[in-house]
Amino acid sequence: MRSQLINENNQLIEQFKSSLIDPKRERKELKQKFKIFLMVEGMKEKQKMK
Repeated sequence: MRSQLINENNQLIEQFKSSLIDPKRERKELKQKFKIFLMVEGMKEKQKMK
């Protein structure tokens, strides 16, 4: 049980380190998710107007 917690903690630390090393990639992924979200929202709005 305890080793599992330590493993999960280490994974989080690794993710954090890699996001510090490569913040642009992280930001790019977030931007893409946000674009998709906006597109979906826009489609919902268009359907409401019809």
